[in-house]
Amino acid sequence: QTLPFSFAARRPSAEIPGRHVNLAVGQDTWWRLGRDASALQVLTRWKIRNKPVFRLSFVLPENAQVEQAEVVGHNGEVTWLLEPDRQLVAEFHEPLPSRSAVKTRLALRLGPQDPQQPHAVPAVVPEDAAILESGLGVTLDEPFRNDKLPRLTDSEAILTAVPGGPDRPWSNAEVGPHAYFLQRGKI
Repeated sequence: QTLPFSFAARRPSAEIPGRHVNLAVGQDTWWRLGRDASALQVLTRWKIRNKPVFRLSFVLPENAQVEQAEVVGHNGEVTWLLEPDRQLVAEFHEPLPSRSAVKTRLALRLGPQDPQQPHAVPAVVPEDAAILESGLGVTLDEPFRNDKLPRLTDSEAILTAVPGGPDRPWSNAEVGPHAYFLQRGKI
């Protein structure tokens, strides 16, 4: 018996797209370490590769307070959400198109630091994105200057000259970082 249609010889499949699997980022962080308070300014450059994106998210350091969050290079409406698990999310009312790029700027306040104690390097980690390059600029307030720069343990970061240019968190500051660490492939 012959049927009026035929079946393909392949199994059915479905593609379930991940939220951020097509993102690549570069990031510069400026850590200003002080006795009374410490601060982070983070500039993240996002490249959207193949699929539109409705949200960008970060995991924040413990006890970080968000003072400012903005998206640069996108004219649409953005809603910022701070979730209980230290996740900061930018949700876009219209998606970011594929093959586009935007920047996010974050200003965070961290708690006071004791110059006599070791300091963990705070990180703002973009979620579900391939990290191409990250840099950490460090400025030490007076009580910390007698100490050595923070050690980046278990890191492949290299100490290098502080880069200039308009696309850095310290671009508009009178005095930039005392040191700059560069790392490829992770934060």
